[in-house]
Amino acid sequence: MNSNLRLVLMRHGESQSGTNRTVGGHRGCRGLTPKGVLQVQRSTHELIHAKVAVDQVFCSSLRRSRQSAYIAAEALGVPVASPSCLLCELHPGSIDAVRFSDLGRPLARYVDDQGIGSGGESPREFRERILALLGLLTKDYRGLSLLLVTHFGVIDAFVRLFGLALNLPGATNDVIWIEEGRSIIVEGNPSDGFSTLVM
Repeated sequence: MNSNLRLVLMRHGESQSGTNRTVGGHRGCRGLTPKGVLQVQRSTHELIHAKVAVDQVFCSSLRRSRQSAYIAAEALGVPVASPSCLLCELHPGSIDAVRFSDLGRPLARYVDDQGIGSGGESPREFRERILALLGLLTKDYRGLSLLLVTHFGVIDAFVRLFGLALNLPGATNDVIWIEEGRSIIVEGNPSDGFSTLVM
């Protein structure tokens, strides 16, 4: 059996919370816009056209991720695992569903060692969650190709954890940008390393 794990990391399509400039945690997320639906359909079609094998689809418990996952899974003809908070964006705590304009300062300034918003997740807790997710996937799904329909922060954490950022177009050591509805394929294993390809 192949010991490698292939992760196809797809960012959810354009979200209503994003276009409304609202913090999109569990309360603030209202799903995809019509444009977001089309973005996911396009990205999934590109995976099919490129003959990227997918055995199962995983998603976060946020509506925009779940909606994107079911669109992709239907087109790919594969099952969707139960939504998991391990794949969620940084949990925003008390600023969930708040308009960016009402925050009084840029969202990035809310992120510190104590967490984002009261009761929110800290960057350290977020990284630990992503490492726990990777541990689970490499233990239980080796040899498989998994589509993880997730969020910018999760994808950013994956590429930074494995030093993959410089392989991404337009990326620097500090800036990674993944367009909505786009995919990155990460393949390898923790002992031998991972490589990446942008779709």
